[in-house]
Amino acid sequence: MTSSIRNAPFLLLVGSLFVACAPESSVGRMDPLTDDADASDAAPDVAASDADSDSDSGATDSSTPDADVAPSTGCAAYAAAICDKYESCSKTSFNELFGNAANCRTRNALLCEIQISAPDDGMKGVSLDACNVALVGMSCDDLFNQRPPSACRIVGARTTGAACTFNPQCATGFCNHDPIDAACGKCAAFPAEGEPCAATTYCGYGLTCAGTAAGPKPRVCVVPKKLGDACDNVDAPCAVGLSCTLGKCGSPAKLAESCSSPEGASFPACDSLGGFECNATSGGGAKCSAVQFAKIGATCGMTTSGPMHCSGEAFCKMASGAATGTCTVDHADGEACAGFTAFGDLDCLVGANCVSGKCVVPTGSTCP
Repeated sequence: MTSSIRNAPFLLLVGSLFVACAPESSVGRMDPLTDDADASDAAPDVAASDADSDSDSGATDSSTPDADVAPSTGCAAYAAAICDKYESCSKTSFNELFGNAANCRTRNALLCEIQISAPDDGMKGVSLDACNVALVGMSCDDLFNQRPPSACRIVGARTTGAACTFNPQCATGFCNHDPIDAACGKCAAFPAEGEPCAATTYCGYGLTCAGTAAGPKPRVCVVPKKLGDACDNVDAPCAVGLSCTLGKCGSPAKLAESCSSPEGASFPACDSLGGFECNATSGGGAKCSAVQFAKIGATCGMTTSGPMHCSGEAFCKMASGAATGTCTVDHADGEACAGFTAFGDLDCLVGANCVSGKCVVPTGSTCP
């Protein structure tokens, strides 16, 4: 799965359990198949979904942990709610993450139960139930732009500076991992607009971390630009679902429309949430092509048939400098891993990171 999807925090709804769909660089995948096939044999399965334009900027809720509540029922409902919402907003990105609803619900319920059992975590009982209800009415625009409902901005009991693994263990609602892949973090306030974000890449709700690590200025949290706003792709990025073209935020390109990759040149980026990718090999100039999904063992990358991605719970194993690779099953939790591939994929399952050569899912016992 592409790193931009897998490793961004999913809405910061309940901490670092879930992953968010990235802006214009990510696409979706379908359920992995076990029979071998060439990329040309993999059947296309691309679904478009237009993000809503509503927004929410509600304040953080206060929630009191309830250690006596069993996690299973709430987590199953949470996994169903978040998976249904995500699939309805971007079928393609959902497919790339999980492949199908069963995979999504199973994996997210497992991750939820790990987190809900963490010491001082506020994601229990009434708090989680209220979030599950609120997710149903959340807009797609809010989903992809880090604006969860206030009921999902769950906090815990740990004070600023205390060790933590997950956001909802902290009274601030934010566990700052510095560096970002550190096993343990410390409870802190979310970086606000204008504050540095280079160490964490995370910002407060509705904000994004602008700038580049190698840039002359420090990276800072900013409010993403809206439709029609002036923009640039470094310091003033557009909201997810828009494309910065010729200095203004506009709609991304659709199927067979002219495109630029990266965005910002003469044409917009393709609508990745809708399942399109800029294909410079399509003839007649770069055009948006529909992303197709390859079976396990098949070719992935920019093929002669167009952009070919691996379906859920698989990654594109590609040599450095190569244009294509091979779809390979993700490594399970605890298995050996290599980390990021040349295609930008992480070779572990959703929710795990490659730490010291092994796929690791953080637990509450990591940072007691």
